[in-house]
Amino acid sequence: MKIALMGDLHYGSTFENIDQTDIKDIREKYFEQFTKNLFSQEADLYLSAGDLTNLGAPAEFEGIYKFINQYDREFYQVLGNHDLYLSDREEAKQYISYVEGQILSFPEVDIFMLETARVKDPENYGGFISDEQLEQLENFLKQSEDKPVMVLGHHPVYDTTFGSNVDMWSIDADSKIIDVLKTKTEGPAFYVCGHNHADNIISEDNWQFIQLGAVLDYTSTRIFEITDEFCAIKDVPFETEETREWADTIATHMTHFNLWTEAVGTRLQKNQTFYK
Repeated sequence: MKIALMGDLHYGSTFENIDQTDIKDIREKYFEQFTKNLFSQEADLYLSAGDLTNLGAPAEFEGIYKFINQYDREFYQVLGNHDLYLSDREEAKQYISYVEGQILSFPEVDIFMLETARVKDPENYGGFISDEQLEQLENFLKQSEDKPVMVLGHHPVYDTTFGSNVDMWSIDADSKIIDVLKTKTEGPAFYVCGHNHADNIISEDNWQFIQLGAVLDYTSTRIFEITDEFCAIKDVPFETEETREWADTIATHMTHFNLWTEAVGTRLQKNQTFYK
């Protein structure tokens, strides 16, 4: 089974210091090309780790899903903090491909879609998890026994991947999620996230913490493959001189976003194989 994973995309609608018609034309060309490249990848499932939009405005959800819905693919997302700046969770769910019940189950892997973003709280863009979700996650992990699992959330677990010990760059430090994750002691386990705009892979016991960089910083996807013998993640870049120019222009003029191409990870922070 193959899963295409997308980091923070930030399809935005507010731009400064540039002609609005010009920048929106560039935006449409860039994101149309990105979704074309994404869905041209051979995969059984396509997942977004959140911040698909830049502010969570209805026009942003509609704008990016206009491209996504052109393809007959199984695509789902969790919500990031940016997705909920202008919309609450129920409003956002009207526009997105959302997993009711939070669990996707396949013969090869079970996936828990973890919602970590606060609603309409740009002052605190860190993550949190409700007690109800923690209980659901614990039950999910217990029932998995030795079957491979993936937990997809927007925010990293505190003090795991790059930047996750910085204030508001992770799920709250006092969250009990790490204790819940540790209840899964058998079989491969993967926690996949975005938020910090930096590629990174950290191993702790049977858990692999995989952080995805921002698409505008480095235009790519990651293909996660799982077989009877191994699990592997591979970087698939889409960058060309033209798309790099488009991405730089979008990121430079979009509000509430900072370009950070220096955060692009090394090969080992993007590509690894984990044997069962």
